[in-house]
Amino acid sequence: MMNTQNASAQRYRCRQRRHRQKMLQKMLQRVIVRMVFLTVFMLVGAAVKAVLMSEYRSADKPVSVVQADEPLVPVSQADGRQTWKPQTDEMQNDPMQAGGSAVDREDWKLLLVNPWNPVPEDYSI
Repeated sequence: MMNTQNASAQRYRCRQRRHRQKMLQKMLQRVIVRMVFLTVFMLVGAAVKAVLMSEYRSADKPVSVVQADEPLVPVSQADGRQTWKPQTDEMQNDPMQAGGSAVDREDWKLLLVNPWNPVPEDYSI
C-alpha cells in the first residue's frame, strides 16, 4: 500500500511540475510577443518621425534670416499653415493686413441694437 501511495504522490508532483513548466512557458511566450510588438511599434514610430522631420529639414527649402529688431506678423498660407514675415510700412497702416492686432480697443465704436435698445435717432445704418 505504501508503494502505491508513494507512486501516486510522485505522479501528482510530476504532473504539477509539468503544469508549472507549461504555464511558465506560456507566460514567457506572451512576454516575448509583447516585447516584439513594442519593439516593432517603436521602430515604426521612429521611422515615421524621421520621415516627418526630414520634410522640415529639407535642403530644398530656402532659409531666411530676419533681423531681431524687425517686428514679425503672422501670415496664413494657402495650405493652412501659418508663417511669420517682417512687418512692412503698408501693414502698419492697414491693421487688418497686420493680423488685426494693431487695432486698439478705443477704436471700436459698437452699438447694441435689439428690441429693448432701439437705434438712436441721430444714427443711420
